[in-house]
Amino acid sequence: MKSSDAAIIRDGLKEYTRKKKKVKFECESNSAGAEIHKILYDNTYTLSNGGEWKICNVGFGYKDFTVKYDSEESAQAVVDNIKKIMDNTSDAPGAYEHDPDVPVEDVKESKSTLLIVAGVVLLAAIVLFVWKKNK
Repeated sequence: MKSSDAAIIRDGLKEYTRKKKKVKFECESNSAGAEIHKILYDNTYTLSNGGEWKICNVGFGYKDFTVKYDSEESAQAVVDNIKKIMDNTSDAPGAYEHDPDVPVEDVKESKSTLLIVAGVVLLAAIVLFVWKKNK
């Protein structure tokens, strides 16, 4: 799970409750609910600690929806992991997608530098090719 997915969950999820094997999600809006639904579905194995997504009940939209899992343990694991995400703890799924010792600005700068170097190498290869062809 990516940290951007965790941020979407934090921003769009209003409330979540568990009743046996089912977890009910209440979202800020229909569009936020649709994004959260997709994130939950794509990351079911991680969030439920190996459990399975069985059925999802959606009413007229994704603002409120309920997911039924294969066991009460899986549903509880989802609730526990969502709580970690909402509290933004370091052991939450999607808490870090980079080395926590490296500031995010340094990661962005190194990616920019790599792109610039790749562009220069590509330009040099094109110039060399054209020069050899004309010779």
